[in-house]
Amino acid sequence: MIHNVFVIKYSTREIYFHKQYWHYTVSNYQLRQFLSSLKQLQKATGYFPSMPIYISDAQFVYYLDGDILFVFVSNSNDSPTLIKERVLNLVRYYRKLLKEYSSGNVQQSEFWKKFEELLDEQVITKLKVSLVGEGGVGKTTLLRLIRGETPPTKYIPTIAVGIEEVEATRYGTYSIVVWDFAGQERFRRLWRLYFKGSDIVFLVCESTLRGVMAAKQILDFIRSEVVNLHLWVIANKQDLPGALPPTLIGKILGVKAFGMVATDPDNRERILQILRSAVAEYIGDKKKATFPPVNLPADAKRKYSMKVKNY
Repeated sequence: MIHNVFVIKYSTREIYFHKQYWHYTVSNYQLRQFLSSLKQLQKATGYFPSMPIYISDAQFVYYLDGDILFVFVSNSNDSPTLIKERVLNLVRYYRKLLKEYSSGNVQQSEFWKKFEELLDEQVITKLKVSLVGEGGVGKTTLLRLIRGETPPTKYIPTIAVGIEEVEATRYGTYSIVVWDFAGQERFRRLWRLYFKGSDIVFLVCESTLRGVMAAKQILDFIRSEVVNLHLWVIANKQDLPGALPPTLIGKILGVKAFGMVATDPDNRERILQILRSAVAEYIGDKKKATFPPVNLPADAKRKYSMKVKNY
C-alpha cells in the first residue's frame, strides 16, 4: 500500500509537496538514505535506472522529470511495476497542470490543491465490501448505521442492489464501497454477478436458529461461487427474544460472527471497527487487524428492542 508521496526539487532537495496516507511515517533518515542512494546510482550509471530503492521496510518508487522528483513510498512487498504506472500518470497530470498554471488558468494558491486531487485519484483504491443475507435481516439498516444515518422504522425491501461509498471508513489508501444485495429469492440469481470483484463479504443473519440455518444455506452458495473469499458473519438482531450468542452462531456456520443491533446508533463505532479490521486483515496489515469482542456489551443487547422491532 502506498503510504507517502513526495514531490522534491532534486538539485536542492527541497520538498515541494508531501502527503502521508497512512500511519507509516517516512523519517528524515530514510529520505536522506533514498536520495543518497539515488545519487550513487546516477553517478555509477550516468542515468536514473527504473528500479525501486528499498530503505528499511519501505519501497521508494520514483521518476525524475527535469529537476522534479516524484516519489511514491509503499510497503516493500507491493508491486513496483503497478506503482510506477501510477507515478507516471501523476507526472502527466503534473505537466498538464503546470501548463495551465503557466497560462494563468490556475492560480498559485490552487495549484497544489488541484495536484492533491489528482494524486488521490492515482493513490486511493476502491475496495468492494458486500452485505448479503436474507431479506429483512437488516442489511440496509446496517448500511445506514455505517453511514451514521437514522435507522428505518419499517422494512422496505432493497431492489436488486444498493451501493454506497463510505468515506468515514476510508482505510489508508483504500476507499470502502459497500454493496447491499437484495435478499429476496427472486434476486438471488443475480448474486453471482454481484459477487464478482468483491474483496470482503459480510453475511448478515438474524440471530435466531431459523435465521442461522437460512444463513448456512446462503453461505454454502457463496462458497460454491467464490474461492478464497474473505468472509465474516454479522449476527444481527441480538435484541430479539431467543437470540443465539454470536460465539455459538460462529460455531454453527464455521465463520467468525459478530453480534450486532443495527438499529442502535451506539453501535456505529463497533461496526466501523469491524469494517476497518476486516480491511486490515484483507490487505495483510497485522498491526491494525484488531476486531472488537464478538459479543455485544450486556447493556446494549435489548436497549432498542421496544423502539423498533424486526429490523
